[in-house]
Amino acid sequence: MILVVLLSFSSAYNAQEIDGKVNSFAPNITVSDNDSTFTLSKERGKYVVLNFWSSDNPESRIRNISAYNATEKTNNEIVFVAVNYDRSKTLFNEILQVDGIDKRTQFFDEDGTDSEVYKQFRLDKGLNCYLINRDGKIIAVNPDLEKLTELTRQ
Repeated sequence: MILVVLLSFSSAYNAQEIDGKVNSFAPNITVSDNDSTFTLSKERGKYVVLNFWSSDNPESRIRNISAYNATEKTNNEIVFVAVNYDRSKTLFNEILQVDGIDKRTQFFDEDGTDSEVYKQFRLDKGLNCYLINRDGKIIAVNPDLEKLTELTRQ
């Protein structure tokens, strides 16, 4: 009986909470688009801003532009990547051109709401932006630019 109790405590202690919430570890995702692939776990040791957006959600699109511009000024201290959930890839590409965003930081999720990425980050509850620390832990959801700068200086 004591062994069973000890094993249950041990396994609970070693388990890392993987979720889309602050203080949990970000799900390891891989997104691909044309010749580019982004895998979150390969960015360990760096801060990552991971934004999910759609043109149907103006707040998420504005956040995409703001976060992109903010991270461009950090001299690669922060990795920025965004995943889009628009109706068509053509629309996605046109918006990137209008918004002046480097396509290498942007990925169109062709599987849309059926994708694993969408499910792992529980995006049905909202398209959010995540600040992920060097260890892969989410330290902020939808950080404003001031918060983004402050948190990455820690």
